[in-house]
Amino acid sequence: MVGKVLGIKDLEQFSSRRSSVYVDPECDKFFELPLFIAASSNDITTKCQCFQFSPGKEPALRSYTEIQQLLQQGKKRDVKNILRENSWPINSPIRAQLWPMLCGQHQTKQQMLDGFYWEMVHQVFGTTELSEKPIMLPAFVDATHCLPYHLTSTGRAVADRIVNVLGYDCPDITYSPLFTLWSWLPVRITMYQPVLLYTTEEHGCSLTTFYVRVEQHEPTLLMIKTCNNEVFGAYCSSRWFERNVKDDKGQRQAYFGTGETFLFSLYPERAKYPWVGIEGDKDLGHSSELFMAADSKMITIGGGEGQAIWMDENIRFGKTDSCKTFNNPPLCPSGDFEIRVLEVYGFVGI
Repeated sequence: MVGKVLGIKDLEQFSSRRSSVYVDPECDKFFELPLFIAASSNDITTKCQCFQFSPGKEPALRSYTEIQQLLQQGKKRDVKNILRENSWPINSPIRAQLWPMLCGQHQTKQQMLDGFYWEMVHQVFGTTELSEKPIMLPAFVDATHCLPYHLTSTGRAVADRIVNVLGYDCPDITYSPLFTLWSWLPVRITMYQPVLLYTTEEHGCSLTTFYVRVEQHEPTLLMIKTCNNEVFGAYCSSRWFERNVKDDKGQRQAYFGTGETFLFSLYPERAKYPWVGIEGDKDLGHSSELFMAADSKMITIGGGEGQAIWMDENIRFGKTDSCKTFNNPPLCPSGDFEIRVLEVYGFVGI
């Protein structure tokens, strides 16, 4: 049986009406793929003109009913985790069912999808027809994060138009480099809500206060803004309390932390500097494992022929050098910096 080709006019509404849709990355058509139940109730075969899948057991993934019940119970965090952990096939009916339900969670205006959106499309573009010309995206969009996710050229144009309308209706939206930083975090950490633990603007410039508010949290995210407006920092994988842990000889360990620790720069340059050992090299030496160090007088991140980040006990002055642990350049051009703001974030629920 041949799949039915949907017209372009129906593209933006298909997900709320179609039970099963396959997107061919090489084609601007959406194919509806009916399901044929074989002799055994566990065998499912899907056929279309271009593709044929072998019968197999349906994967044990969460159902639409389960997710719907969680939303009705207000358990949105559980729903988020399910969406991250379940990889439904691209032609699974649940995708078409979930889309309108999840959109409804963000709907605050009556008839927004049916009325307001199309009014805005006509206001911005002068027509509701999809243009064949590329659509210019708003300034808050970072082009490096516009991933296609198997969209066809038509699907991409639809997505660009939605973002353009959003930017027109909400002119206060601005690009935040935090989106870039979030994409650099370990995947498991992105499932948790960040919380501001310490900021010099509210809690004062004191290393003692820093430890009181931060030291029991793992991991933490340090972000420094200098008086020259440079923005950089580090993802610190271990608790700062570990500065007090003693070895078998009763000596405090000078450095602690793990290879998940990394440095980053957000302004003027955007870059991530992971641990040099992340590639699996074995003969890197002790200097490649100098992740974190701290005492009552200073904080250090990165070591070996230089310190990537060093801050004094008053959290006012610091310096940055190249170091062997992260193979990074100095995170600001001058090397020495004066701290305008230090912010430290933790993650709720870890």
